Amino acid sequence: MPTRSYKGSIFEVWSSGESWFWTAADPWHKRCAIGAAATEAEAVAEACCTIDELIRPASAPLFTSVAAGWQACLARLELHLMRLGGAAA
Repeated sequence: MPTRSYKGSIFEVWSSGESWFWTAADPWHKRCAIGAAATEAEAVAEACCTIDELIRPASAPLFTSVAAGWQACLARLELHLMRLGGAAA
């Protein structure tokens, strides 16, 4: 799968079935993230938004808190899975 670049960080987007997945990395701070979306455009947008968070200075918190970050990611995943369930019905 081809890599893409945003603000000097790399990310990949790929599909499987009706879902789109993305992974983004910030090699300078040795951080990465992965996620799922309903469309390619949403996957690209989420990857770019995540890169914005990843490239913050090391002194700035990645999320307001780790728990809040995970809750936001899980909420997006839950919404995506609900959409998939509704599309199958």
